[in-house]
Amino acid sequence: MKISIDGHHFNTEKATSHWRLDRFDGSNRHMGSVYLSSTGVFYIWTPSQWANRHSWVIMSASDILCEYDQYLGDDEKAEIAEAGKVEWE
Repeated sequence: MKISIDGHHFNTEKATSHWRLDRFDGSNRHMGSVYLSSTGVFYIWTPSQWANRHSWVIMSASDILCEYDQYLGDDEKAEIAEAGKVEWE
């Protein structure tokens, strides 16, 4: 899918990496996606329980790890941190 976010153009089919965001809150399943572009930019289809409430945003790897921690498994977190060269102090 070709998308435009804040003047940047991406094609999800050409993303170098893709991770699913998935969380069940006890009542509803919230799903979204994280993509890494070939230029090293992370962009997200924000999680939502509603099909019409998603939006596309550009985020840093560290912001993704903080904001969507509950949506990712340990392996996925490690992959995103490595891809984004995140180093915690």
